[in-house]
Amino acid sequence: MIYHNHHIVPRHAGGTDEASNIVGCDIIEHAEHHKYRYDMLGEVQDYIAWKALTGQISGAQANIMATKAANTGKKQSALAKQRQILAQTGLRRTQKQRIACSVRQGKEWIVTTPDGEETTVIDLKKYCIAHGLDQGNMMRTVSGK
Repeated sequence: MIYHNHHIVPRHAGGTDEASNIVGCDIIEHAEHHKYRYDMLGEVQDYIAWKALTGQISGAQANIMATKAANTGKKQSALAKQRQILAQTGLRRTQKQRIACSVRQGKEWIVTTPDGEETTVIDLKKYCIAHGLDQGNMMRTVSGK
């Protein structure tokens, strides 16, 4: 049988990881502890824990629900919302998003052509495609490898 460490006073309610605040229980008892706390106190974190422990929702769904609960009432920027959606769905970023990310991270390169002309490049992949260059070799070159 697998035993869980259940916080008597959960961390979301200010509980600590001290031994006096932890009790060993099996998964069914652990779920029941959270269901009882939810029924008595109405704390959404206990509801989420109960649903996850009983297999009614996945760990990923529990994380999403907990994040939404923690952010309730907080304003999010459009960019933050978009990042959250991307993280949850696993979708690839668009070219525009990758460029914006590169700009935010300060990733721009100054490329010197064989003619001695200097060009500032933000999207290295697009630059390589446009100039018939191998992106892997270019990345190694700009990384100093």
